[in-house]
Amino acid sequence: MLSVFTGQDTFGFLLLNKFNAVGWMLLCAISQSTYFAVSYSGGLDRMLSSIKLSEACAKYSRRSAVMYASLAWIFYLLNCVS
Repeated sequence: MLSVFTGQDTFGFLLLNKFNAVGWMLLCAISQSTYFAVSYSGGLDRMLSSIKLSEACAKYSRRSAVMYASLAWIFYLLNCVS
């Protein structure tokens, strides 16, 4: 059966870790579903276009986004290799 929990589970680290994993998966599913719904309806574009940023803030945001995206791809590729 494809269940996270079994009848042999007892209170301890493994059971708490399973609860944590199920909670994390649920939060990820809600977050991604909400992002899709807002993006699909056009609400995200309206909200982001209404924000006024200074040039310095926009430059910092672009650099941060590039840095974090690069790190994410590097970790992804390292995970695929190993």
